[in-house]
Amino acid sequence: INSAISLNYPENKLEIIVVDNSSDDFEELQIWTDYVNSLNGKNNITTKFIHRTGREGFKPRNMDLALKESSSEFILFLDIDSTIDVNALLYTMPLFSTDAKLGYVQMHTIQTNGRYNSFLANINAARINIHRFLQGVRSHGGFCLFYGHNAIWRNTTLKKIGKCEEYYGKNIVITEDFALSIRALQAGFYGKTIWVKSGEW
Repeated sequence: INSAISLNYPENKLEIIVVDNSSDDFEELQIWTDYVNSLNGKNNITTKFIHRTGREGFKPRNMDLALKESSSEFILFLDIDSTIDVNALLYTMPLFSTDAKLGYVQMHTIQTNGRYNSFLANINAARINIHRFLQGVRSHGGFCLFYGHNAIWRNTTLKKIGKCEEYYGKNIVITEDFALSIRALQAGFYGKTIWVKSGEW
């Protein structure tokens, strides 16, 4: 949330919605709730904290809850472990004004905790960074995968393709990132990778 609040963008255009589904007895829940609520109105930024009990629907339901609360035309999805460059919106938002079929922009995402952990964590971080780089390269002129975070979506695209929470039979589809990418493509939109560095812990 600190990363989102620090974004270089007109403050009155920023609305931050936090959806939390930790257990009611989670010892830090009240601290987290109070912190998010304390930021509401500071620097003309609106913050909302939504807590729901239980894990039914997983992350896709959390995303739907946030979208229901937002009136914005553009939605930046971040996870709890995401960090984002302070100028990220200045680089990405102009892309949407030139093409109405651009449904989402995925930022290049790198691991931020490899150097702080064990040798094996460093190896795994390097592996993921290479994988993400290759995904970004392949997306130019082809299919761009939404990672589930560190990406900006056009809200009209999301409304057209329907809820994030999706079921196959009686089982929830937990690959909402891949599913949303495909559904956007089927609806006539496309995604694009932009080489703006963002992080995940």
